[in-house]
This record gives sequence, structure tokens and C-alpha cells, in this order.
Amino acid sequence: VHTRLARLESDETVSYSKPLLSKEELILQVGIRRFRSTPIFSKGKREPYRFVRSFDVNERLQASYYGRVAYLPSPVLAFLPSSRIDPASQGRGEVEGMGNLTGNAVAAAAARPPPLLPPFDRTLGPLVATGWVEAVDPFRVMLRHRILNGKIFKVHKYNSATMRDLVYCKEDGEFLKDVKLWTHTGLEGRIQRCIGTHGNLKCTFTGKPTLGEAAFMTLYKRQFPPLNLTTLLDDCVPPISTNKGIA
Repeated sequence: VHTRLARLESDETVSYSKPLLSKEELILQVGIRRFRSTPIFSKGKREPYRFVRSFDVNERLQASYYGRVAYLPSPVLAFLPSSRIDPASQGRGEVEGMGNLTGNAVAAAAARPPPLLPPFDRTLGPLVATGWVEAVDPFRVMLRHRILNGKIFKVHKYNSATMRDLVYCKEDGEFLKDVKLWTHTGLEGRIQRCIGTHGNLKCTFTGKPTLGEAAFMTLYKRQFPPLNLTTLLDDCVPPISTNKGIA
């Protein structure tokens, strides 16, 4: 599910000003449904969309997640979760709110079996973003890009040069042999072969490179939202009793 979210200072309902990170757990109110999710953020007007790490104030981004069926254009509210169980009390049989209990009530609460799924945080934190459902498309492409840079330290005849510091082993150079190189002066090139075992590369360019010039390589990786089944099953699976009666 792909939603379009906005965080605007002019919106008085959005009071959280810190940046939101991709894959950070949020509570989404999509239409009439409320559930936990870990969306990833991207931006762009058409495919491929560019993956972004954080969602800052006064930005409009797309948030993608695996979730329940949603109809367009359902309204979306994004909240931060607030803790329901004290982390310091986990593992000692203590339950939040037991300070007001005495006697048999404390014993019954302490003997209560743990839930099969992580407890759903019903107490909402601050509202962090608002928006609507934009599309339901499992084939949307969201890409993360990285730029590797190397340095030309030897120039040869016929527009060829030797470059280093782009990769540091022969195997990586062979793997990236078909990826295009480019420079700030507008030259384009390819890796011709690897020299030695420490990542030195023999490259050819469309023009004569200069000594000490930097060459770059752009890499892309497709990104998917984290698939967490426990967030999809919040309040959907009733507790399963292990004590089966014999008729």
C-alpha cells in the first residue's frame, strides 16, 4: 500500500518536529482500520521512486508498507507509538498498573500467561503526519542509489587510464565490469579489466582524462518495506488455548 503523507508547520494538528526514519514503527489509521507498520519513505512523481532515509518537517513523501486492504482515497493518520508495558518490568512477571492491586489480584495478574503476539499499543503518541492512500501496487519500484568514486593515477594512450580506490578487491571489479563510469568533465567510460588483486582497474573513456581526476560509478538497489506478520495480525488472532478437553 502506498500513501502520500505531509508534515507541514502550518498544520496545527502535527506537533512532532523531529525527523522520522524509514522502517521506524508507526501506528497508522487508514480509514477505519488502525494497525502498526514500519513504512519506508520515497519521493518522486513517477517510477522509479527514490528511497529516502528520513522524513523531515515541511516535506511531502510517499510511505509504502505491507498492510490490510485499503480503498482509494482513504484518509491516513500517522502516530508515534507510546509504550504500554514498562521495559524494566519485562521478564520479572510484573505488569504495568499492578501498584494499585493487592492480595489475590496481584497473584492472578503475575500468573497471567504471556500473549502470543506483542501487545498492541492502544495509547497513541503524537500525530506526526497526515495524508491519504495513493495506490495499492505491489510492483512499484523504489530505488536506493549510491555513488562510488575512484581516482585516476595513471593516464595511457587511446583514452585509457588506470584507476584506484573505486573497489578494493578483484572480485568486486569483475562484478561491476559492465557498469558505466562518469566524470565531472562529462566523460563516460567502462572498466576494461582488473589489474592485480587490490582493486586497481584499467578503464577506457570517451575522451582523454586528466591525471588525478575523479571517476564515479552510480549503483542502484531496489528497496522493499519490512514484512512483519505480527503487525498485520494485531487484534486479529484470538488467544489459542493449549488445554484441550477430552470429551
